[in-house]
Amino acid sequence: MKNKYQKGISANILLLGIVSLLNDLSSEMILPILPLFITIV
Repeated sequence: MKNKYQKGISANILLLGIVSLLNDLSSEMILPILPLFITIV
């Protein structure tokens, strides 16, 4: 019987890593635009 942890990382850890990467990417994209948005509004 194959163990699902045999390859080293489970699907939950892989999904958590992808979500963390996307969260970091989106925060890096919004930071340069945020001062412009604040001054207009």
